Amino acid sequence: MKKGWLLFFFVPVPLLCQVLIQGQAVNGSKDSTAVSGLRIVLQRMMPQTAETGMPEKTADLLSGRDGRFECTVPQPDSTAHYFVTSEHQGAWYFSELITVEATSRRIPTRIVIFDSCRSASQIVTLMHHIIVEDNGSALLVREMRMLSNPLNRTILAAVQDEHESAATLMFQLPAAARGFTPENADPDAFALHGHTVYFKGVLEPGSHQLSFVYELPWQDGRADLTVIAATETRSLDFFVADAGQVASTSRLVDHGPFTIRDRTFARYGGRDVPAGQALRIRFERKSQPDTGEHPYYALGLTGGLLLVALMVYELKKRNRVP
Repeated sequence: MKKGWLLFFFVPVPLLCQVLIQGQAVNGSKDSTAVSGLRIVLQRMMPQTAETGMPEKTADLLSGRDGRFECTVPQPDSTAHYFVTSEHQGAWYFSELITVEATSRRIPTRIVIFDSCRSASQIVTLMHHIIVEDNGSALLVREMRMLSNPLNRTILAAVQDEHESAATLMFQLPAAARGFTPENADPDAFALHGHTVYFKGVLEPGSHQLSFVYELPWQDGRADLTVIAATETRSLDFFVADAGQVASTSRLVDHGPFTIRDRTFARYGGRDVPAGQALRIRFERKSQPDTGEHPYYALGLTGGLLLVALMVYELKKRNRVP
């Protein structure tokens, strides 16, 4: 008995302070079965490294026979965030962020991977919104898409051509478009060749939002905006800040005015648009516009609509009868 107490009192202090991160790797494409032999990397993001976006690797190991793994954090720091990463069939996966408190001893976590698919034929665009505002010398066009991957596999590298060997999707810009800029995404996930935008990211199962902006210059007081559906699209809507500039439309229904934050937008849309179909609006300038700055009121509108659509989609998916 005395020896047991002596062993307790002589345990080194660092061992008493260290925290164990215990987790399991599972494959979501195979009914969440455990994955053994998967490389697991524990990474740490400190306040000083958050600015650079480069986390520090603190452990590198393989998952066990039942998919379980265990990492040690020798000196807990509540200002640091930890996460587990793993690569599987060409895609990287991440666990949720982990905060290690000084009072913690064991922290559970889990990382879910998926098998990969190299075909984009099953991707569906739930909503595609195009917001158009006059920016003076050009129309400012913002395209926002809510994409759905209904499979239980990650879609990647579905496009291979003379420009890109591992892109997932392609989007066509109008021939006169200029100033392409991605939004809310890793800029390296997009590549522009001519007027074709290549999305090089991966699409895990579920919904994903992609958006980018560009300018469409006025040419002799006219501008033709043609949007081609990249995938089967449930709903596609144009929100035009100045309805008086719309000269004609093609394959679109006039849904009338839409008011948000004391501003009125003309809404033109289509439903169940097949992949490859082109929808067009011709704009004509009636008079010289105000060249001042125009706030992007439609951005808040579209973000809200996309969020509602995502919630409805998830509810339908959960309530789906087998």
